[in-house]
Amino acid sequence: MNNDPGATQPGQPKDEIPRDDLTQERVVVWDTAEVIGETKVRVAFWAGTHRCFGSRYEVAETNQEIAITVIEGTLPDAPQACTEEARLATLVVNT
Repeated sequence: MNNDPGATQPGQPKDEIPRDDLTQERVVVWDTAEVIGETKVRVAFWAGTHRCFGSRYEVAETNQEIAITVIEGTLPDAPQACTEEARLATLVVNT
C-alpha cells in the first residue's frame, strides 16, 4: 500500500500539473476537496480533454478560510478542433 499523500490509487485520475501558459481561461467549479497533507488539498473537477485543455489554481487565505479557484484554459499547442469530452481531473493545491 502506498501511503504517499500525493499518490493516486488505481482508478483515480492522475493529478494535473498546473500550467501558466493557458489561453481562453475560465473558472471551473470543483466538486470535492480532500486534505492530503498539512499544506496540501486535492480538488476534483470536470475538465476537457487533456489534448486541448490544462488547468491551474489560485489560492486566497485568511486566518479563518482558504478559498481555492480552479481555472481551465486552452493549451498553446492544442489542435484546431477539440472534441467535447469530459474527464474527472484533480489538482493538488499548495496552501
